[in-house]
Amino acid sequence: MENPLKEPASVTLDFATSQALTARLRDERDSFLDVIRRLLGLPDVNPASGEVPVAQPATWTAGSGVSLPVGTRLRGVVKGREHFGIVRADGVEVAGEVFDSLSSAGQRATGRSTNGWVFWQIEDPGTRTWKLLTTLRN
Repeated sequence: MENPLKEPASVTLDFATSQALTARLRDERDSFLDVIRRLLGLPDVNPASGEVPVAQPATWTAGSGVSLPVGTRLRGVVKGREHFGIVRADGVEVAGEVFDSLSSAGQRATGRSTNGWVFWQIEDPGTRTWKLLTTLRN
């Protein structure tokens, strides 16, 4: 059967899929495309062969080697009050401002010094439940 796609396809990944692919990256030169090709048993992409790799989905690296997909929802709860953030390519957005660290985003939400890894929870899109972001650290 002939491939109906004339151009490379774009794929939206949920958080769990993105994390699983990230865990299989061999080094900083490896891409999600490389991981998928290995999982499918396809040969590595060779620029000399004319195959052009597709860009990786946008992620933001939060630190400790944890990359979060752009659009990931974050929630923090203090004294019963919920605070929300969203991951962007350049950081975490809280109340219309973008911060380059989880802790500074948490400080904006709470008004006090905060350990962002402990404050923020991440929504698991598969179960629609929240879990502490620190559980993603190695």
